Amino acid sequence: MSDDTPTVRAKLAFWGGVAFLWMYLALHAFNAPIILDDWYQVAYIKKHGFSLQTIWDNAVYNYNEHNPRLGENWLFITNGPWWINTVVAPTVSVAFFFIAFGVAFGRWPRPSLRDAQILLILVALVWLASPIPGIMFVYRPFATNYLYSFTLTLLFLLPFRVAADLGFKPRPWMVPAMFVLGWAAGMGNEHTGPTAALAAIVLTGIYWWRNQRRLRAWMVSGLAGIAIGYPMLFFAPGQKKRYGQIAARTGPAEQVLVRGLDGLYEIVLAFLWEAQLAVLVILAGVYTVLMRAHRAGEPPPSPDRRAVMTMAALLAACFLIIATLFASPTAAERLFFASATLFAIACVVLADVLGRDRRALRVMVTLSTIALVIHFSLGAYTYVRAGAEGREREAILSAAERDNPGQIAVVPPLSRITRNLWFLGEDFDYASLREFVAKEGYGLAGIEFDRPVRAEPSVPFTAKIVFTYDPPIAQDEVWSRLKMPLDYVSSYPDRDVRLIRHILPQLRRIKSGHRLVEVTAVVEGFQPPELRGRPLINARWREATNRFEIIDYVMRDDDVLRRFFLLLEGTVPDGLTEGVIYGCGRTRKADLRVEGRGVRMTYVPWCRGLLIAVVCTEDECWNAATFWH
Repeated sequence: MSDDTPTVRAKLAFWGGVAFLWMYLALHAFNAPIILDDWYQVAYIKKHGFSLQTIWDNAVYNYNEHNPRLGENWLFITNGPWWINTVVAPTVSVAFFFIAFGVAFGRWPRPSLRDAQILLILVALVWLASPIPGIMFVYRPFATNYLYSFTLTLLFLLPFRVAADLGFKPRPWMVPAMFVLGWAAGMGNEHTGPTAALAAIVLTGIYWWRNQRRLRAWMVSGLAGIAIGYPMLFFAPGQKKRYGQIAARTGPAEQVLVRGLDGLYEIVLAFLWEAQLAVLVILAGVYTVLMRAHRAGEPPPSPDRRAVMTMAALLAACFLIIATLFASPTAAERLFFASATLFAIACVVLADVLGRDRRALRVMVTLSTIALVIHFSLGAYTYVRAGAEGREREAILSAAERDNPGQIAVVPPLSRITRNLWFLGEDFDYASLREFVAKEGYGLAGIEFDRPVRAEPSVPFTAKIVFTYDPPIAQDEVWSRLKMPLDYVSSYPDRDVRLIRHILPQLRRIKSGHRLVEVTAVVEGFQPPELRGRPLINARWREATNRFEIIDYVMRDDDVLRRFFLLLEGTVPDGLTEGVIYGCGRTRKADLRVEGRGVRMTYVPWCRGLLIAVVCTEDECWNAATFWH
């Protein structure tokens, strides 16, 4: 009997494997602690509740003021009641592999032994080709913004793939469904949308050519959906405001020029380096096939034209998505996930061809099983411990909120779990996050660790908001009339920008006959002699220009490996007279030098600790940067 025949035993093996994968990922979804970007969703839900209204309000805010991607709304939902993520995350993950299989072969997997083996190889190839696979499947912010979104993109492309290859009988409901899927694919991610649209157009063209120059209504509606969705994402108001980056950063063409050929090559090389283990699984199958064919004196199995075209198209799409990263400000590991998936799908098409040789199939299945056992064992160890430590931390913070509001909570660090392929590690080593979680999430004065750890120290100051009206209004009166969306003023400039943006609509209508002039976040509790009484400013918004003033910076090394802050052009105030860096109880003047991309603030590190960079004009000083050595 053929391995393709879905016998009772094969069905049990197939669905048993699927059930195991679902339950395994459900366990991780249940244990996934609240870390990093999760805290912003959790704090909002704690204050405003979880309902259809808050989901909508959050979506509107994301689109206009923060992250307009569709996945950011999934993130909010999965940080609601615990059971949502526990059920949704593994369901989407399993669906992702089924849809990827469909894109590879133009059909759904059958509950046969052969398809179970190919599906197992596909899961392993995705895991081996992705730089941080466990994090992508479990860490909610990455899963919702990348895994969920790309799952919808693949689902959008699947009907085009099937129609161009084998064809199928369309259903009337596909017309509105494909429009929605196209829109969702466009709203998924900036770096995958163009490739998805191009793939859909090419597949539509193939169908048009093969079917007497005719198109289907669902194809047109799908193309219309992505044609609307991607511009909605790319030109969303929130794109220019994300992370408080109100400064004009390097444009796409300039980013390519700055990277140069070496930088572009490094991006491609980084992807190939991460994907090499997946390649080794396929090479093992190729070697086995060639050796058996050589010994038997027979030709090895080779892919037919359809398989070759499928692999070529998938690899082309893979590297087109990588090419979009050339113009991106970052080429982080998570941005390789879509390309890694397409690369894995292309590899599994070849694995299916090689699998005609039973020994080669056994070799690839064995290697895939070993890889998954190692990966999944690490995942189980990581999330059992991380889940327990995360729940302990939440219990401590909740108890402090109940028993000691306004005090500093002391929590243990994530002592045994560091960053690995499954987990991002300690999140409270970011001082700004500790401040947010303490003050906004739990109404505490702060959060500190119960033992010395390698973590960013808290800044030695606080901040306040100053409102300027014409005619003037007393500050207390403004506060009394204002329904604050946050319970505190952050010590960090980028977070002050987000706070001010929240309250601007209220400020503009605070009192009839009084015109809002500007809003300024001013540092309190930090007045070293070098400031000479001048105010130290975190951020400022002016009504006249309708824009924020905040110094944006990056860290660089010069030719002799000296560190310097590069204060980016367009964010530096005019008339700078001096720059000072504070750290470890000492003060050093910094050398300020204007260059093409901004102002270079060079210094020689003199200690391990928190450095605060300040630049001044004659009348005021600005919090330019904080950096932890």
